[in-house]
Amino acid sequence: MVSFGQVMTNGSFAVIKGNTDYELVAKGKARNTNQFVAGRTYEVGRESYFFGTNDESVLYFTHGLLGKVSKGTEFTINSFNQEVNNLADEPAKLKVGAHNFAATIMKGDAYFCFAGGNEVSSCVISTPLVDVELGKGKFYFRVEEGGVMVFVLEGKAIGHGERGKKEECEAGRAIVAAPIKFQMKGLDDKVFLNTKKAKADETKKLLIEASTLEKVPADFIFSVVNGKVVAVNIH
Repeated sequence: MVSFGQVMTNGSFAVIKGNTDYELVAKGKARNTNQFVAGRTYEVGRESYFFGTNDESVLYFTHGLLGKVSKGTEFTINSFNQEVNNLADEPAKLKVGAHNFAATIMKGDAYFCFAGGNEVSSCVISTPLVDVELGKGKFYFRVEEGGVMVFVLEGKAIGHGERGKKEECEAGRAIVAAPIKFQMKGLDDKVFLNTKKAKADETKKLLIEASTLEKVPADFIFSVVNGKVVAVNIH
């Protein structure tokens, strides 16, 4: 789709660190195991990227999301598309407009640092119990069988639960979701969803770790080369 010089394309990401296995998952297609190569750029098309659990991964996405996915974490990139404002200009630094990004963490933990998007963009990371819409900021996800905690270290996020329930969360607090283990007659909810104040020392420790992701854009930029988006190590 072309509009006012903008082109809607598949989103891309670069593997900055890590050589974990991955599978491309699509309906009606056989699943094949591959291995990520650090420094390479990958395009998200109709297939989802299901990450293996054998290595830590540091990821840089073209819409300004940075992620550090811990070893042992079940992480999937479900879909990603974006407007590219300068696909015809090359070589040139990538200019991105609106975007829609969706990923899932089924178990494990990860840090994210997000530059934010415009009012028609979305960046959502889902878990078994809550979908989390990220605003500009830094975040830590911990997903376990007994529940989900999403620490908002800077900025804000919105937790979307069942039947349209949502919880807005600002820095210094955490989105908490847990299964309701007892059911009473007349109770429809199956998941407890709320926000809680996080311990200051825990928030400080997590923020230090998340902030290490900010070094990545100083070393890598996304560029348009031969009509394609690639991550370039500027050192």
